[in-house]
Amino acid sequence: MLQCRRHEKDFLARRDTAYVSRYVAAYDRVSVGAKGTDAAIPSLSILRHMENYRLASHDIVLAMSEVGLTENEGLRGELRAAIQNAEQALEGHDELLILILTCRRHEKDFLLRNDAIYVSRFERSADELLRAVLESDLAAGGQFRVPDLIFAYREAFGSLVDRLEDIGLDENSGLRGKMRSAIHQTESVIEKMHSHADVDRECVFRDSINVAATLAALIVIATGLLFKAVKNDTALRG
Repeated sequence: MLQCRRHEKDFLARRDTAYVSRYVAAYDRVSVGAKGTDAAIPSLSILRHMENYRLASHDIVLAMSEVGLTENEGLRGELRAAIQNAEQALEGHDELLILILTCRRHEKDFLLRNDAIYVSRFERSADELLRAVLESDLAAGGQFRVPDLIFAYREAFGSLVDRLEDIGLDENSGLRGKMRSAIHQTESVIEKMHSHADVDRECVFRDSINVAATLAALIVIATGLLFKAVKNDTALRG
């Protein structure tokens, strides 16, 4: 189970599908092991929780693929293209470029720290940028395409934020929270099985000691009786 979790965390951190294949292989090994246990009820419980874990992991992989495993794919790719289009349209307007760089800083802080506070800051900066564009000579000169590019950038970032929130900004929310819950439930059942197995081994060991002690006592008694019988027989012959 620990191998599954390691591959899962590696995928989330590195966005490399190689870890998905490793996770699947590790999961299959654990699943086969669970099916081979003697305890039917705990085994079924493990399989049920493991299936929940597998489904949550599968959903995360799909969602991460939609977000984009590289900066040029998925929603990340759409955001990057929208940024480039907006920045190109603002070339030569330093004050507007400064405002869009502020938006980008909040965007990058959010992607780095997964903190929704940066989404609010981005929205405020985007509002300020849009107002400045509408009041600039770009709009006055009939460059109405520029505000549309700012809107496109804002919408692309919003779509990315929504999908990342679905995945979970921390390990307790979204799909990550569901996966974590399934992991803990599975590990809890496994720990109980190990605990029961330890108790069973202790009982077997205790029973073995009792049997050995009983056999030893019987041997001592039998030896004593045999010694007494031999002694009496010797006395009669004498």
